[in-house]
Amino acid sequence: MKHFLRALLILCALSLVGCRQSAQPTPTPDPDIQLEWLNSDKPLRVGMDALVFTLKNARAEPIRGAVIEVRGDMTHAGMVPVDGKAEGGTEDGRYVVPFEWTMSGDWIVTVRATLPDGRTTQRRYDVQVRSQ
Repeated sequence: MKHFLRALLILCALSLVGCRQSAQPTPTPDPDIQLEWLNSDKPLRVGMDALVFTLKNARAEPIRGAVIEVRGDMTHAGMVPVDGKAEGGTEDGRYVVPFEWTMSGDWIVTVRATLPDGRTTQRRYDVQVRSQ
């Protein structure tokens, strides 16, 4: 019985480790890529939203043809992440990402831009979403 309990405890510990999200290295932002969340200062509310970003090069010229990916993670465990994506952009380097805030609370928003030449940059924002 003693060996059974020990084995059970080991299995429980291993299952908890297996459920943990893997640590991802934080990429260093590319200084030649300017990624800005334009409407990040507006109050965020539960429901559908449109997140607007601009993408420019080091000379402040708009970048088109890129992909902007947004991932929202709640700060507490057990919540499914929310993803959004925009491709192409407009002439002035704007990208509009449809995004749904599924719950009120504290969120970590990770924004990744991939340029047509393969270069990437990433930003992280800590935001709070309120109920309607």
